[in-house]
Amino acid sequence: EGSIEAARLSGRRLNPLFDFRTENFGIPHTPLPMDVWALVGQSVELGGKRAARLGVAEADRGVATSSLGLVDRQVALRTVQLYVQSLRARGVLESLVTNRDALSMLIASVRRRVEEGFSPESDLLRFQTEAARMDAEVARTSVELSRSLVELSLLMGGASQLTADQLVTVPV
Repeated sequence: EGSIEAARLSGRRLNPLFDFRTENFGIPHTPLPMDVWALVGQSVELGGKRAARLGVAEADRGVATSSLGLVDRQVALRTVQLYVQSLRARGVLESLVTNRDALSMLIASVRRRVEEGFSPESDLLRFQTEAARMDAEVARTSVELSRSLVELSLLMGGASQLTADQLVTVPV
């Protein structure tokens, strides 16, 4: 808006100059009369200065319009990226939680087999190690989901933070 207004105002002619002067003002007991005169002048631009000024203002307006469009597209692109990132993180988190629950049942089963002497304890330790690795991956993915949801909420200017349940997957 500022560049549009600057382009509009740049075509105006230069302001006229008014100059009021006095001499012998306030000098007591002098035989000289007080002289007052006024000068009026109008500047004239030569050599296409006005046209150049108009061209620069129009170019600035074009750059501002293009920059605004670019920023608009960047915000839309970042919004889409964060939304897809949030959807992906939500899907991965759901899969990890499901796998972790199934692994918990497997660990319980192997623990009974170890207690009964049918399986070596190393199998139980291997599954427990995998469960710990999965717990770390669940935590990491949960943080990634929360971070992308917070950033998406801020970018969209929502009054409250988005939750993973609010994300909608489009059927393909």
